[in-house]
Amino acid sequence: KDKVAEVLGISRATLYRKIKKLGLNKPDKDLNGS
Repeated sequence: KDKVAEVLGISRATLYRKIKKLGLNKPDKDLNGS
């Protein structure tokens, strides 16, 4: 379970970076409100 959480955390961080790079104004709620 630890590894799964780790992978999901990395994927989430990567997704957030990609969105930030694209300059999309997505509410932090959508990404960080898990």
